[in-house]
Amino acid sequence: MSPDPRLLTLAENIALRHEARLVDLVQRGHGATQVVEVYLDNATGVTVDLCTEVSRELLSAVDAGGIIGGSYRLEVSSPGIDRPLRHPWQYPKHVGRRLLVRLCTPEGNREVRGELVRADEQGIALRTGEGEQTILFADMQEGRVVAPW
Repeated sequence: MSPDPRLLTLAENIALRHEARLVDLVQRGHGATQVVEVYLDNATGVTVDLCTEVSRELLSAVDAGGIIGGSYRLEVSSPGIDRPLRHPWQYPKHVGRRLLVRLCTPEGNREVRGELVRADEQGIALRTGEGEQTILFADMQEGRVVAPW
């Protein structure tokens, strides 16, 4: 189920008012079992207070606008380590962490693991066992932080 575009726009605007950005919005289920998951991120880290503020404002706006008919459950959180990095602006705060990057290039698909050395608007640099490797966002299929444990 694709999220309602009105809900997406509302969540993006509310996140921006709270100095955060919408990473993803998942709307699933039907009727009384409907769940809306909102994932936020920012440069300094997502706090419980931020999630609470965005949740309250979003609940109020969704209900006032009649965007979702019937009951639903709203969950607002950070993306967590298990979710992929979806936007170039998410990478700089992970410099120094290990990443797994899936590439889709004319030469074929492959995975690269390494320490994130830097990130900019064009791509990232990873320090791997073979040296430093520059990867363009255009060639990336997915990037994930690798759990340190």
